[in-house]
Amino acid sequence: NRIKNNNEIIFQDKAEIKLYLVKDSRPFIFSLPNGYYFISRGLVNNYIRSEDIFISMFVYELIRNELTIYKKISEIPYEKSTLSRVLQVTNLELETRNELNILTYKVLKRAGFDPEARLLWIQMVNKNSIDFSIMYESPNVIPKEEYLFKNYISNNKSDNFEYERNSTRSFYSFRQRLRRL
Repeated sequence: NRIKNNNEIIFQDKAEIKLYLVKDSRPFIFSLPNGYYFISRGLVNNYIRSEDIFISMFVYELIRNELTIYKKISEIPYEKSTLSRVLQVTNLELETRNELNILTYKVLKRAGFDPEARLLWIQMVNKNSIDFSIMYESPNVIPKEEYLFKNYISNNKSDNFEYERNSTRSFYSFRQRLRRL
C-alpha cells in the first residue's frame, strides 16, 4: 500500500494481488497480467534475506503488471506449459529491463525504501547467474543490465535521501510463513 499510495501516477489499478509460491528449488520470480505473481521456494529460502531485496524485486514485477509490459505473442498456449517456457515468454529485451529498473528505482525512492536495493538485487543475480539462468534467455545479459543500471545510479544519485534501513517484523513474519508452506 505504501508503494501504491506514494506512486499514484503509476498505480491506478486497485486490483487484488494474487501471490503464488511455487514449490521449486530454483530461484525465480515472474508475473502474469491481471495481478498474478509467482515466486519460487528456492528464491525465498536462499536469496531473500532482507525486506529491501524483496521489495525491489517485487516492485519491478508490480510495475510491469500495472503497465502491462509483456511480450506480445501470437501462439496457441499449451494445455500444460513448462516453467521454462513461461519464463521464456515473460522475458524482456535489455532496454526494456533497464527502463523498468529505472522506474523501479524512482518508485522505491518515492515510497521511502532504499532505491539502490534494486542494484543489490541485480548484482546478486549476476553473482549467482548459474542459479538464476532459468530467468534469462542468455547469461550475458545480466552483466549488461547491471552496467546500464549502475550508470543510471551514478549519474542521478542524491545524497540527501533517507530511507528505512531495517526490515520490519511483518516482513520476517511474511518470510517465515512462505518458508513453512
